Amino acid sequence: MHRSSVRPNEYTFVSTLHACSFAESVDLICAFQVYALVIRLGFGSNMYLVNAFLTALIRHGMLGEAIQAFEGCLNKDIVSWNAMFDGFLKYSCDDIPGFWQRMSSEGIKPDEFTFATVLTGLAELSNLEIGLQAHALLVKSGHDHYVCMVNLLGRAGRIKEAEELILGMPFKPSVLIWQTLLGASRLHGDVETAKRAAGHAFAIDENDPSTYVLLSNTFAEFENWSSAGTLRKWIENRDIKKMPGSSWLEVNQDHSFKRMG
Repeated sequence: MHRSSVRPNEYTFVSTLHACSFAESVDLICAFQVYALVIRLGFGSNMYLVNAFLTALIRHGMLGEAIQAFEGCLNKDIVSWNAMFDGFLKYSCDDIPGFWQRMSSEGIKPDEFTFATVLTGLAELSNLEIGLQAHALLVKSGHDHYVCMVNLLGRAGRIKEAEELILGMPFKPSVLIWQTLLGASRLHGDVETAKRAAGHAFAIDENDPSTYVLLSNTFAEFENWSSAGTLRKWIENRDIKKMPGSSWLEVNQDHSFKRMG
């Protein structure tokens, strides 16, 4: 097309940059060449093209180059910010808090993707203070990401607050939310909260094997044999089906646990 002197338009560039996102890393040179042509032909302020280029860089792990491209853009939109948050989540969670505060100070309104990505990254860092600020803004804006917030509180060891948050939700919690609390309880050795979370999860879906796996692993890790025996009877009474690819592991000849793998 270029050799035929046919002038490409923005749709041509978007398609080409999108293709570069999924190409082999050696072909990423093409993305730089295409973007150079984008600038030369006067499309540098087109955010569809800028964001497509950012996405291509991030998909190939070129976070430093993506940051440079982002900083050079004068008309950043929410898609640009989200692309960077996605990159930080994959390669550099440590940059998320500062970037979130910068976004807030510049008056950029986050969307659902922003909240999900930021809260997940903050959970990885156990950055509770900024996470609570983000969640407050999330609630104010009408978005719902309770799972992320429970994960954030749980990883920070604030299990009681995570449980209270679930119990105070304005709608019925999902199995996933209770499983998130269960996982956090296991992380911090809170077996009693783990049992309560599992009870709520089974009350919603008593045949969900994931809840059993999480709870049985908790008992196995903390050698709670009496609870393990109760759990086994509990599961047998509910006729929970064995998950494909899992196996039974006999422990002390008296108790059975499901082991994934």
